[in-house]
Amino acid sequence: IDLDFVNAHGQHLPVQWAKLPLMWAISSIAFSFFVQGAVILTSTTWYRSSTPLHGLLMLCAALKAIELVVRAELFRVLSLDGDAPPWKLKVWRLLHYVTDTFELLVMVLIALGWKVLRSRLSDVEMRCVRVLFATGMLMALAEAQVTGPFRPASGLGSIFAITQMVIYLSVILTVNQNLQILAMGLEESHFSPTTILMYRKQQAYFRFRIAFYLMLLRPSILAWLRLTVIEESSEWLLLGIGEALLLIVYILLFSGLKPTSDKSGLMKLWRSEMRGSSRRGVQGSGTGGQLGATLSLLEERAVATGWRNPQADAEAITIPDIPYIALD
Repeated sequence: IDLDFVNAHGQHLPVQWAKLPLMWAISSIAFSFFVQGAVILTSTTWYRSSTPLHGLLMLCAALKAIELVVRAELFRVLSLDGDAPPWKLKVWRLLHYVTDTFELLVMVLIALGWKVLRSRLSDVEMRCVRVLFATGMLMALAEAQVTGPFRPASGLGSIFAITQMVIYLSVILTVNQNLQILAMGLEESHFSPTTILMYRKQQAYFRFRIAFYLMLLRPSILAWLRLTVIEESSEWLLLGIGEALLLIVYILLFSGLKPTSDKSGLMKLWRSEMRGSSRRGVQGSGTGGQLGATLSLLEERAVATGWRNPQADAEAITIPDIPYIALD
């Protein structure tokens, strides 16, 4: 008697991976929609306020979408034939590590405040960023030559993963430091357009911090789900949840880079207070006059105590038509 063993539905992948090609394809479509929405926003509503950081984040999402397409096609071929050409394996691994390197680059740049707190980095910071990026690309090229989906990862893969975790921790520490600096600046500043932009930057860094925590905890969340919630036969669902969490990280990062609107509530409040203070000379009455008098008293105290910043006052005289998040 001749016995033949076949997997479910006549395909060559393990049962827990049977739905991976479809799941990778759906994930790629989701990232593609994110890229399209980001392109529409930065080319229309945010056109005059978009920065290279927006473009770099969109490039990361586009690379991720392409990598998922290549991965879906690779696993489809493996499902049908049980094997795939070596070059397809190398292309997939290369795209995977290049995407991870660009993600690290974006997070490091955001943590350092590029195009968020300042328009340019120092020479030392730029050299460190270049070394980090070059090292990541070299490791991606080396890792693509020695690993495949069914072969054990090389030592380079482990080094790359450890480096990622260390950089994520450094990024979170830097973000917390930036939040402390912004909080101190807000406490010591008077109410002005500059203060409003500082508040917007603080809110942006709150979103960045949530995104970085989610990125750092994503492997732990997936490990917990694997041990307690999701069965081994549904590993494809676990991997899909991992991609969904990564997409949430991208959305949080992009929402944190939303330009400051000149029609925001704080800007309207500042204008109304300035109009109220301009009528102080006549003899204000009601809420407007009281508010103007309070602002006048605060201004006099600020001058007397010496905590006002003349440079910030000079910058606050005019309000740009469409201010964006990077303010020197």
